[in-house]
Amino acid sequence: MKEKIKIAMAEDHLVMRQGIISLLRGVENVEVLYDVSNGQELLDKVKTSQPDVILLDIEMPVMDGGQALRHLTLMYPQIKVIMLSTYYNDDLIASFISMGAKAYLPKEAGIDRIIEAINSVYTNGYFDEAEKGIVSVSKVVSANSNEAKKGVKLTKRELEVLKLLQKNKTTLEIAQTLKISLRTVEGHRANLLRKTESKNLAALTTFAIEANLLLNI
Repeated sequence: MKEKIKIAMAEDHLVMRQGIISLLRGVENVEVLYDVSNGQELLDKVKTSQPDVILLDIEMPVMDGGQALRHLTLMYPQIKVIMLSTYYNDDLIASFISMGAKAYLPKEAGIDRIIEAINSVYTNGYFDEAEKGIVSVSKVVSANSNEAKKGVKLTKRELEVLKLLQKNKTTLEIAQTLKISLRTVEGHRANLLRKTESKNLAALTTFAIEANLLLNI
């Protein structure tokens, strides 16, 4: 029997989500694991059940698709992400593909095209040649800056704190996990922002992804 592709979907529009999920359940080589209404619910689910491919809406409450994609790329690089959006232009496509998405589809795309994209990213790692080209160009353009970012030196403890921050752990949870004081956690967090020249945690997440800081932890 042909191996089934495990699918998850994050989309806040209930009717659209239910419609796509219902159609996907009828596809022979697809297994729908779950569907959720925002990025945070998705990340919570992924901790215990990891799909092969995720259909990810961009605009959602609580945590949007861009934030969720950054965390997925960092923590679960093996998962293939297909972005869905009502907005469709070259700049947006390039932005999300460079962040780690494997395909970008307009929401009005038919189910046949969605299924085609799922099969393609699962098998080839990308959907069409245009998006493959965007990935290649993105890698060339960012190579120098990424190499510079890889030169940033963090201590083992700072990397441990960084990993927990990427998992949305609070300062108290990090302190309890690492058995250190709240003030020490706050100090490490401040050092991480300073060393990476990041203004906030979102920027720190992007930096960590581009510099591959957590791959060996």
